[in-house]
Amino acid sequence: MLGMSTRSIVRRALATRPIQGVAARPCIRSSIPLLQSPQSRTNASSTTDPKPDPAAEPESPKPKPKSKKPKPNFLVTTVALFCILSGLTATGYALYDHYFNFPYPFPAPIAEQLRKAIYWHKHGDDIPKALEHYRKALRMIDELAEGEEGEGAGMDKGSDAVTGVKIQIAGVYEEIERPERALQIYTTVLYELQKAIAELPSKPLGEKETPADREADRLRMQKRAVSVALKTGQIRADMSDDDEAEKILTWAVQTMLTETNKNPTPGIWMTTEEMGGTLESLAHFYLERGKAALATPLFVAAYNMSEKEPTCHSVVLMNSISGSISELPAKSPKSIALRSRDARAWSTNAIDLAQRLDPNSLDPECAEGCAVAAFNLGMIAEMEGGLEGARKWFRESLRRSREVGFKEGVVQGMHALERVVEGKKAKLDTVA
Repeated sequence: MLGMSTRSIVRRALATRPIQGVAARPCIRSSIPLLQSPQSRTNASSTTDPKPDPAAEPESPKPKPKSKKPKPNFLVTTVALFCILSGLTATGYALYDHYFNFPYPFPAPIAEQLRKAIYWHKHGDDIPKALEHYRKALRMIDELAEGEEGEGAGMDKGSDAVTGVKIQIAGVYEEIERPERALQIYTTVLYELQKAIAELPSKPLGEKETPADREADRLRMQKRAVSVALKTGQIRADMSDDDEAEKILTWAVQTMLTETNKNPTPGIWMTTEEMGGTLESLAHFYLERGKAALATPLFVAAYNMSEKEPTCHSVVLMNSISGSISELPAKSPKSIALRSRDARAWSTNAIDLAQRLDPNSLDPECAEGCAVAAFNLGMIAEMEGGLEGARKWFRESLRRSREVGFKEGVVQGMHALERVVEGKKAKLDTVA
């Protein structure tokens, strides 16, 4: 299930829609690539294994120590978290609206435990007590799923209601910084979804169920499985379990592309933005590990998906492409010049698009995207030795960052200006 090679994934992603060449079309998600300073550029478990019951509370394993790996500088925005967890926003963390409004999808005893859990989580400010009620609810749900009589007997573990509760509990563990516990739950949910999808063809249709209903149900579960896989991969990557993280993220992209190429019914499968977010997740994984050659085409494929109807997130993607291009290996003067040209083109057009879509800088993605694009243009100028041009762009980036309250942009902009000023002084001293 996880055997598809990265190159095959990239080829299929690019085949989803022809890519416009950067040179022919010159032209920020939770993190936006920021070009590195010249000083820092010298070196550029299977998801199908069942896991312990989420209702249990085992001793917490310690996360693996962070591995040493080359990482580009990143500028983390305060918005656009959608791209990491494209589907979970609608299917997990919005549980309160989507699942827990009346009527509850569970029998009264389970619903009561969930009400108490939500109260202590969101209003009572008592996470341990909230988790106690969540675990009680889960044990009762599992008993129903395995039972044959009574209200709710035989409840599907792959249903929105059941997986939604587990996703919510995993989110609580993330809130209290227990990623290893959240990972166990997400992995269990992914296994249960994959198992439920695999068993669907052998299940007889319900009394009023049509083949179209069955297919819609399969797509719904597959969409959630992709979203949970993205979250699972993200946590494993944060814990430096890179091999497993890559397998799971690759599976998510492979599954998304497979289903998309079947032309699923609109409104049931992923939106264009969700599909692009899936590609972005794998792209960011590679870029953070110094694999820009794998990240760049995934970013471009994600951008191409949104090109017909661009949004401020398209600005995010254009900056991601610019930052990723800047990390591509280049040795000869010609290849270095081409790399700078293409990176500059994407950043320049990111500013143009942001100003066209959001002239008053009201959308955080557009506003912060302009600041990042200006910073990237300054970095390109600095790499080329144009210190005066670099200072101009860094000042512009700093101005925009201050206007919209983009703290990381302010910090990076000030550091870059100091570096350029020092570089200019050094240059003058050399001439003297």
